[in-house]
Amino acid sequence: MKQILIVEDEVIFYKNLKDVLKKEGFTVDKMADSVDNALALIRQNRPDLVLLDIQLKGDKTGIDLAKLLYDELDIPFIFVTQAEDEITFERASDLKPEHYMVKTKPFLDKNALIRTVKLAFKRQELKLSLYKKGVFGLVDYLEDIRKGGQSDITRVPVNFEKIAFFTKEAWVDSDGYKSDLVDNYSWFLTQDNRKFLIKLSLTDLINNLPDYFVRINSRYVININPEVFDGRINGKKVSILGNEIEISKTYKERFNNKMNQYYLHSKK
Repeated sequence: MKQILIVEDEVIFYKNLKDVLKKEGFTVDKMADSVDNALALIRQNRPDLVLLDIQLKGDKTGIDLAKLLYDELDIPFIFVTQAEDEITFERASDLKPEHYMVKTKPFLDKNALIRTVKLAFKRQELKLSLYKKGVFGLVDYLEDIRKGGQSDITRVPVNFEKIAFFTKEAWVDSDGYKSDLVDNYSWFLTQDNRKFLIKLSLTDLINNLPDYFVRINSRYVININPEVFDGRINGKKVSILGNEIEISKTYKERFNNKMNQYYLHSKK
């Protein structure tokens, strides 16, 4: 059963949305009237979809929450708002919502709402079924730039299951030369300890990776399959092919949820 979180600061409108969604068989979380309240509920029980107003209680808006949902939490969302102006719409559309609905308070077109929600879930299912098999890793790209070489860039296909992690850490080439990566580059380590560059940011990558990849801090996305995942070191680090990587507070809850999803744990 799909779980939906409604982030809305008007009680009557929340109740109307909740009633319509529950009649269609969806589970609806408690009302969240601010960004902070919404994040607290997300930490307790990660929703499958968020219906998001823009004007909320507190200093933060629905736009602020949408950035977190898109950049860090990878939770699909639909704007349901009174804001009809083009400036707000453009700001909202940059965050790639599933849809942007203009509400008429205290009611909303019930059929349009249900169709929009169902289509959002269909798109998510389709997205999951269309994952690519792997990536093309770039070989010696930064070395070619540094040395002024004119040779073609070598691209090597690597299956996702062979990749231990993606990272934004500095790149060290075969000569020991260390380079900080520009924003749209990352590099990854394979199961046989080979390193490749890829011209994608971690945010771009996370939205196109299989479900067994999870972000654990601002600089690492790791593979939690046992072929490359050695295990946890206390509660603060993981070991991937012997590389110790810290789990940041921002991503710890999501990482724990992913671990519970993939692995059975001993009873306390």
